[in-house]
Amino acid sequence: MILDYDGWCRRIDLHFRAQFPHLNTRLFKIDNYEYQLFLVDSVDNFEKVSSIFDNKIKTLTAPIKLVMNIPQTYEYEIEKIVDDEIPSKFEGYPFTNNQLYNHILSIHSDVKVSKIEADHDNRLIVVELSRSYDSAIIESIEETVNALKSPYSFEVRGGGELTSKFQTNDEVFNIAPSQSKSELNCAFIERDESLWYENVEQIYNGSYQKADLYFYDPSKTVCFVNFSKFQNANLRNHLLLYDVIYCVFPLVEEMSKFLEDQKISREEILSLVRRGRLKILNIQPESRLDYGFINEVFQENPSSVVSRRALSALCAIDLVEMNQSYVLSDPELDSYIYPLIQEISSLTGRDVYTTSNFLLWPKQALRKSLDSLNQSGPMGIARYGVNNPIMDSLPVENKEKLEFEFTVHSDQIHLSHALNATYFPFYINGEKYSDHPYALIMGNMLNFFKNSNYHNVSKLFDSDPIVPTRNLSLSLISAFDINDYIPILEFEEEISSTVVRKGMNSLFSELNLLDNEERCQRISEYNTEVEKALKNKNVSKHALDLGEDALGLFLPFLGTTKKLTAGITKKSMRKYSTLQKVSEFIEDKSYAKCSEDRNISILSQVNRVARLKRKFK
Repeated sequence: MILDYDGWCRRIDLHFRAQFPHLNTRLFKIDNYEYQLFLVDSVDNFEKVSSIFDNKIKTLTAPIKLVMNIPQTYEYEIEKIVDDEIPSKFEGYPFTNNQLYNHILSIHSDVKVSKIEADHDNRLIVVELSRSYDSAIIESIEETVNALKSPYSFEVRGGGELTSKFQTNDEVFNIAPSQSKSELNCAFIERDESLWYENVEQIYNGSYQKADLYFYDPSKTVCFVNFSKFQNANLRNHLLLYDVIYCVFPLVEEMSKFLEDQKISREEILSLVRRGRLKILNIQPESRLDYGFINEVFQENPSSVVSRRALSALCAIDLVEMNQSYVLSDPELDSYIYPLIQEISSLTGRDVYTTSNFLLWPKQALRKSLDSLNQSGPMGIARYGVNNPIMDSLPVENKEKLEFEFTVHSDQIHLSHALNATYFPFYINGEKYSDHPYALIMGNMLNFFKNSNYHNVSKLFDSDPIVPTRNLSLSLISAFDINDYIPILEFEEEISSTVVRKGMNSLFSELNLLDNEERCQRISEYNTEVEKALKNKNVSKHALDLGEDALGLFLPFLGTTKKLTAGITKKSMRKYSTLQKVSEFIEDKSYAKCSEDRNISILSQVNRVARLKRKFK
């Protein structure tokens, strides 16, 4: 029987182009025992590139070699896996037994596999199911395994006995099938597994987008806060500024301390989830988390719990969107890329590969992403993340330490970017350690690639140097004294209006543009004006009540209706969503055009729960 290596060689070619995104290739089948990958672009150090190909990229036993000359004779040229067909039903992946077992169970969650064996005499891989199954199920599994295009053929048959031969432990860097985690009773794991495997082809061709994800709403202002490592700001700060908080819980043994530090109860978290203000992101295996409570969160609001498979989908979509807009990822530029990289390398004094890894990172990351996201979810992002081109350029001094920091913090920066969220770095009280310098550099890099489209092409190579500075988001959020003694639900009621959050974001943007001295002066001015506004408000409110009561003697419904509306706004507006939206729309439109007056009004509204500090440093 002749072995067919087309599938393996197509995947090997893609992996080569992921490693060397500046090089173009053509793939040829010479005969049944030889394939050649032709380098369209001539390189000076072919021996080095060929060594990397042989030792790090091509699969052992795959009959393929890298060549600099186009073959004179061949059976046919093989079509490459292009960037919008990267999953290609996982064609060309040379799975181990355990990996194939996990792959089948992840796609077919209702079957059990008893064994997988290779029959080398007949060039056959036998997949035996634990019992007899309907022919439609057998055919569906056959379609899954045949799509892998292994050199060996597949045979799927039923009637076997269930064994514990395969290891399916859910690990930090290895996501097990949902059926192996059934004892956790977390329905969202299977939901997100289906989301990933049923849509992965559409995700990479761009037809499945962020707006299709159940947890993503582009109309909301959002932030990302990770409590799984060290301390972070009080949730009340984030409620003040953002519509939705994407939150990473600590591991189960730290959960009680987290609740204590935040001055929040489990019931209050459930209420915030119910109100749509809080969503939980699971970047760790659920078995390491307080999965019982997370399951309660899911029961309260299913869209508020997001597991690793769904986060993989989000990150893949973000890379696809970036490549669709990034000017150097345009396929029509492929023939110009290598000469361009050579010229930029000459101008900057950087070698070709460092230059390529930086400027073509979006393309490189897209081609590498499927392997990492499918196997490890967001915890595998560092394998392809923007930390890699940064690490290529690090100074020799402290290089190892810096590489570690960029690697371990990469996942949360990519998740924040994919969510279009403000990232709030962690910190340690009494010490200077925080991830904000690394977050800032990686965030700026991602924004550089995101914004380097045809509209901004003139600025592509004219960007300001990326340097670490103090974390302005934490600095500005610390400008407020937050009343964390008020129960968090009562706190949230006070600032639940979208008008307030919109105003607070506007205020923070204004303060962010000022230097420290100007910021201190502006805060002092706002504090003075807010005090005046609050005094005037108390006086006018008293007078207004008297007027309304008097008027109510003649028009009984008028005073009563106004008081009723005010009561609804404070206590039970959530029951009247249309009234709330219209009220907030009118409130937003009725503000004075002067931004200073608007800011004073907003600050007056939130004064009970948060106020600018008297002295800001």
